[in-house]
Amino acid sequence: IRVGKNVKNLKILHGKDLNVYDVLWCEKLVVTKAELERIQEIWV
Repeated sequence: IRVGKNVKNLKILHGKDLNVYDVLWCEKLVVTKAELERIQEIWV
């Protein structure tokens, strides 16, 4: 994804690739509603 190449420390992941380390150490987390639902299906 080219849009984030100029943003320092930006990490872009799909919900299926997200892990606990990423969640705990991120300063901000932005997800779409659809990805949030997928994350909830995987983690719950």
